[in-house]
Amino acid sequence: VFLNLCLAMAEEGPRPTDDSSESDCEVLAPASRVKGRRIRVPLPPPKKIHRFRGRIIQLHVDDDQEEAASIFAKARHQEFIADGGAMQVGLDLEWKPDRGCADNPVALIQLATFDATVLLRTTEATALPAWVVNLFNDPEICKVVFDFDFADRSKLRRSFGWDMPENAASSFIDIAALAKQVGGMPRSMKAVAAHLEIFMEKERTVGCSNWAAPKLTPEQAQYAADDAFYSLMLGGLTVEAAGDKELAISNREQFVAVAKKYRAAMAAHNALIDNSDKYDAFFALRTAVIDALKEMGGYVATKANKLGGCREVKRLLKTFNFLRLNRQFFARNEDAIVTFITAGELHVRLRQEADGEAEEQDDTAFLQRCLATVARVGVGEWVPAKAHFPSAQSSRLEKLVADLPHVETAWSGDEGIMLKLDRHPEATESQEALLAPAVDLVVSGSGCSREEARRMLDEDEKAQAAISGLGRHAAGSMGEAQLVRSLNARARLLADASNLHKSAASVALADIVAALEVDKGYKAALNRVIASTVDPAQKPRGRKQSSKVTQNPADLVAGALAAVAKRLGGEPPAKLARTE
Repeated sequence: VFLNLCLAMAEEGPRPTDDSSESDCEVLAPASRVKGRRIRVPLPPPKKIHRFRGRIIQLHVDDDQEEAASIFAKARHQEFIADGGAMQVGLDLEWKPDRGCADNPVALIQLATFDATVLLRTTEATALPAWVVNLFNDPEICKVVFDFDFADRSKLRRSFGWDMPENAASSFIDIAALAKQVGGMPRSMKAVAAHLEIFMEKERTVGCSNWAAPKLTPEQAQYAADDAFYSLMLGGLTVEAAGDKELAISNREQFVAVAKKYRAAMAAHNALIDNSDKYDAFFALRTAVIDALKEMGGYVATKANKLGGCREVKRLLKTFNFLRLNRQFFARNEDAIVTFITAGELHVRLRQEADGEAEEQDDTAFLQRCLATVARVGVGEWVPAKAHFPSAQSSRLEKLVADLPHVETAWSGDEGIMLKLDRHPEATESQEALLAPAVDLVVSGSGCSREEARRMLDEDEKAQAAISGLGRHAAGSMGEAQLVRSLNARARLLADASNLHKSAASVALADIVAALEVDKGYKAALNRVIASTVDPAQKPRGRKQSSKVTQNPADLVAGALAAVAKRLGGEPPAKLARTE
């Protein structure tokens, strides 16, 4: 909705502002260019909002209808229609949100005039009061509505059996239809109102609440009254905004003349309320989200729901219960944040300065930057290019990676070009240097040749898993260091298993390996040996080695091996050669 408003206003060029009080209500920020088109972003809530401050009368269809009927009696409106023209009334309907296949009946009918609104509860009702039916059917009373043909008419028919008489059809003035005929106007009521300098609150959470509840909340009552009251006000303003354009409305001049009289009387009940708390909270959340995205990788796409766990974002959402981290919020910050749907989930990333512009880097530098971005998302995973690069860069990237090794490409109808790396672009060039320590450990631990040691590693499934994973991490990274440690630990285990096999030849080597894998004493001793060889800078944060064990790690392994050998029915190895 807000993007439609934004684009429509952008076509007309910047709106003039002055130092008057109305300028505080300006919704749109200065224009900028994104993807070659002018848009106005960000779109914060207005600093001031309009709100109805007249009488709000709530009643049920089973209550006494005399007061409500008298408010809409033609005799009370003679000052507006004395010179000709029809009486005008604002009309809107509400019902419990239809979820799934539900078709809930109308729960509330709102009718507004220049100084009062009637909120008529219709829960469990099957018929409308006579005065409401007469008002609906009277062709000489203009019912100003918004998007009435789309849903409201069918709801009235199913809820109360009322259908619009042919002679009354022209008396329903639909603002949405008029705005479409005017052209260059947005589609939603709130956006149309903002276009005409009326700034409505219309919180989505209230609009989608349960209107069939036993009692309306104050927020619901105000929302409903505002809808009907400002529908009445917007009718004349929309027709006036058309200028000389033809509109499908009868007695146009009389309608405008009467609407001006109503609007003059409505001014006394049209309050301008300070909304700066929501305006400031919007920008506070915007700043927190941008900072959080920078910490998460900036231009790397992130699931939107992860942002809610960031400390400052979480604090703001808890402090200001009217803030929502949803698609509407991200759309109102399109100048800084890109949103898209992938795998059925909302993802976001920071907008790049070059979004929609030609990339100035040479092909090599551009490719390195793009592949590094894909690698940060995950090596071995399919990554949609549109999630991380603007369309111009995605097209350029598609051409450059066509024949590139270690990169797979595919096309998805929903996601566009997809990329998958089977090797990190900054991985260690030669894996032999990373494998050498593991081979040495097998050789020194079992006394076999280097060829035999390499064969043992190649045939071991877990060692191969560690070796194949080395290419998925950047050289010198924590991930690479952890895989090297895992590989070395596996090499030690294979060497120990080979030694035990010599003294327990009746037991299969695979069974000895399996016994060592599940022996808690051996695993604990092996972890001590590994920990003693780890560079402190590469140790995971928050993990401290216990200071209670002072025995030499090699002796711990020897003891654990002796216990395993005894359990397997063999003798402990005569010599346990170890290198620290």
